[in-house]
Amino acid sequence: MMEARHGQPMPQPGGAQPKPEEKKDDADKKKEGDDKDKDKDKKEEEASVKRPEKPPRVPDPREFDVKLDDHGRVPAFSFVGQPWPDVLQWFANLSKHSLDWQELPADYLNLTTDHSYPVEEIRDLLNRHLHARGYTMLSGGEVLSVFKIDKLDPSLVPRMTEDQLYDAKPYDFVKVSFELPAGMAPTKPRPISSKFSAPAPKSSRS
Repeated sequence: MMEARHGQPMPQPGGAQPKPEEKKDDADKKKEGDDKDKDKDKKEEEASVKRPEKPPRVPDPREFDVKLDDHGRVPAFSFVGQPWPDVLQWFANLSKHSLDWQELPADYLNLTTDHSYPVEEIRDLLNRHLHARGYTMLSGGEVLSVFKIDKLDPSLVPRMTEDQLYDAKPYDFVKVSFELPAGMAPTKPRPISSKFSAPAPKSSRS
């Protein structure tokens, strides 16, 4: 039983309590640490060079005057500051596909090639730049569809077999089912993907 006398503070259980001055010192130190972190982030941001929101010059529409050569390949071309809707529509026309999209990167594309490429290689090259911006292009039948990766419906991703993976392009999005060895119980699945994205994997017993 504890007894408090007039003019004396009530003893607190659990030992001595921090004094108001100590609490204030701790708060000041925390604030000082937060301020240092903010200053560090600000300096790092100021030290980096950010890409301008607008291209260095007005895009030249003549850059899209690229047609397939006699061998069905895409000749060398150069895009400077071209907006994504125009680039993808050019490729859709070139590959004889319809183009479907709800959302595209808001920036522009600088891309120069020094030799001809097959049409599928150009699609993969564009997909590489789309992936870097969080988007991907899927080919389904006669339609090219562009999606934001974090909003991509897995049911729209084409399915491949293990053998077909060898023919897939490096930046393709595909679904693959792997058969587990007999007697091996499925564990929590891990994503099998490129470094550009990690869609949620799914496992099933079948």
